[in-house]
Amino acid sequence: MKTTAIFSQDDALAAGLKKQIDILTPSFRTIVFTDPLDLLLWITDSEDIVGIIIDVDSEACAALRLVRILRELDENIPLAFISSDEKYAVEAFEYGACGYLRYPSDDEKLRFVCSKLETESALFSRRRIYIKTFGSFALEIGGRTVIWKASKTKEMFALLIDARGADVCTEKIQHALWPDADLEKAAANYHTTTFNLRKKLRHLGLEEIIYSSRGSLRVDTSMFACDLYEFEQYAAEGSIESYRKAFELYRGKYLENHSYEWSKFTRVRIDMLFEQICHSL
Repeated sequence: MKTTAIFSQDDALAAGLKKQIDILTPSFRTIVFTDPLDLLLWITDSEDIVGIIIDVDSEACAALRLVRILRELDENIPLAFISSDEKYAVEAFEYGACGYLRYPSDDEKLRFVCSKLETESALFSRRRIYIKTFGSFALEIGGRTVIWKASKTKEMFALLIDARGADVCTEKIQHALWPDADLEKAAANYHTTTFNLRKKLRHLGLEEIIYSSRGSLRVDTSMFACDLYEFEQYAAEGSIESYRKAFELYRGKYLENHSYEWSKFTRVRIDMLFEQICHSL
């Protein structure tokens, strides 16, 4: 369920605001944070965030330090300010806040701000999808890095990215991800991991990025950009300008921070291409 968060160190304000929002937006869950660390941990571990309403009168928001940290953590997450006065009205605009509420807030203004948060959240979910493979594997949506709870779910997705849109058969995936498991165990792991991957992508609004057919999986490469694909394209063009672009993309060896045995072939090939590019510049 999509969630709106409230941060306030004023218990009465937080309780009253939560009660209003629960009535105005019953389809969303509303949770309250009083500890800034709890809020930051929740953001890094959550996927369906509508937005955050921040009580900027809180001690943790003195000089808007918490807001600055939030923006450093995620520059796109929808925010709204609430305060007893308008001392941070200009800063709200500078930090891209969806609204500035005065407490106590009437239902009409609060409904409008909640609607703005929802709209911004929807826009965020459709922003640029980018996949990084040099150094560490990362999926970014609108500049925000997706957190993976299960390592095998992440690895399966990385394996499909490595295939560059080609079909990867079930048996190949099972052997690559569980090389030491027997056939029955590998098959069970495959079905569980595939289910978890589809669930993860569905939560991110990316359920259409994976196709399955006749015992195989593949990714729709038209739905995202990827540094590996861009690197290979620039290397193939062969000009000094394209080589420079490829050089800038190389931020470490291909998937070097992951112990994926199946990635060795691509890593060696990319390293050879990079060496060629370095000699040409």
